[in-house]
Amino acid sequence: MKPGKKEDLHMAFSAQTYIYNNLPKLAKMCGLGDFKLQNTPFCESYHAEMDKTPLVPPSGITLYQAFLGSANWIITLGRFDIHYAINTLSRYSMAPREGHMKAMTRVYEYLKYKPKGRILIDTGQPIVREDLGPPKDYDWLEFYPDAVE
Repeated sequence: MKPGKKEDLHMAFSAQTYIYNNLPKLAKMCGLGDFKLQNTPFCESYHAEMDKTPLVPPSGITLYQAFLGSANWIITLGRFDIHYAINTLSRYSMAPREGHMKAMTRVYEYLKYKPKGRILIDTGQPIVREDLGPPKDYDWLEFYPDAVE
């Protein structure tokens, strides 16, 4: 078998089960029947630092922080595609606005749309090309005349 084929992969990290188990719970916590589907985790025209919507009530702050904690665990499990959005939104964890909460739910709408992201780990031996780098008989003293072993 050639290295890099799917059959050679021995390990994979995935947040898919966590996402499937927690999306209904999170949707229920925020009063949604279910999350919609989004094809990106963050709207490119949204600027969280310029959000002037009203602040969420204290119970909403707890919910927002729960969303952040869950999303950070999803990132730890390998979903780096949501990292920028969560990192941006985490700056407002103490006083989120309604727009921040809407942006947070969009991240989960994206996870519902694309739950199967994963990291594949190939434990096989990598191919090392011998023709890369300087020749084995290269005289390094030209560059490092004072070097000693």
